[in-house]
Amino acid sequence: CKALQGIDFSMPMASAQVKSALLLAGLYAQGHTRITEPAPTRDHTERMLGGFGVRVHSDGPQRSLHGGQQLQGAEELRVKESDRIAAMASGLIACGAKVRATPDGMVIDGQPDASLNGCTIDSQGDHRIAMAFSVAAQRARAPLQILDTSHVATSFPGFVRVAQASGMRIEASSTTA
Repeated sequence: CKALQGIDFSMPMASAQVKSALLLAGLYAQGHTRITEPAPTRDHTERMLGGFGVRVHSDGPQRSLHGGQQLQGAEELRVKESDRIAAMASGLIACGAKVRATPDGMVIDGQPDASLNGCTIDSQGDHRIAMAFSVAAQRARAPLQILDTSHVATSFPGFVRVAQASGMRIEASSTTA
């Protein structure tokens, strides 16, 4: 078995999954591993590794704005199971949030009362969208109905039970559980 060698790799496409695989392989490689992204991606792996004492340098795609938030450098989210940027922006807009989608993210305008209105959300069959709006529903003035949630049971079979145990107000219909 040949030992892994550290690499200096420029990713051709922004992908948090590929970056994570390369970083984890780099843990077992001889020498340094450096990954250059064409645009920032999610940094869950870097944060986890940092928690274990591994030194990882990373710049995240999110920056604060006065009175709101801007997500930048997340264009990879447009080419996953769904266009997650469009799905999140349209769902937030349906709930009364002031949001503007951008090619690589979105701008969310701050509001004095951050509560959402009740609305219907199309998750587009993406379990991440469905679960994100399940959490967002906790700040809504009225219930949110989230459509097309069957994929949640595949990716996180106990999601509703765990959410309820943590105090979330959430129900699953028999057709979507």
